[in-house]
Amino acid sequence: MPAGIYFAGKNRDYPQKAGQLRSENRNKTLRRNKEKKDTFRSLIVMDRTLIGKSKEDYLEAILIQINKNGACRSTDVATQLGFSKPSASIALKKLEEDGYIIRDDWKIVLTDSGREIAQATYEKHAFFTGWLERVGIDKKTAEDEACLMEHIISRDSFLKIREYLKERDPSLG
Repeated sequence: MPAGIYFAGKNRDYPQKAGQLRSENRNKTLRRNKEKKDTFRSLIVMDRTLIGKSKEDYLEAILIQINKNGACRSTDVATQLGFSKPSASIALKKLEEDGYIIRDDWKIVLTDSGREIAQATYEKHAFFTGWLERVGIDKKTAEDEACLMEHIISRDSFLKIREYLKERDPSLG
């Protein structure tokens, strides 16, 4: 006889019904959790396209390498982000498939949409790093926390915060 609770009489199929109820409750919980995640995501993202922190980091790293060296290689990106070359190659392939970069032989070139995202991300990063350092946070912590901030704040909120802080301290640029 299979494991479970069995009753004599009318409720002989209780274990099966209990399993159905557990399954239905689990599905309801999963739906509720998905709705919560979607709501949370829309609150964070607001007016910007959600491409993800990782993709933004890769695009920002490519932009930094292009500005620094005049060109960007996949090894430069891997080194800057601290990832293995194969991992970076997989991520770059996905960026290429999504239309954010073009790989021309050894060189990585940002498309217009990739450059737009990279510049917006870098602009936030540079601003928040400078501001955090200005209020007395050490350089390493400021860099790390600015990297977190740049990914969660909408463009509109960033522009308003920057304008507000610039009015009080014009050196923030």
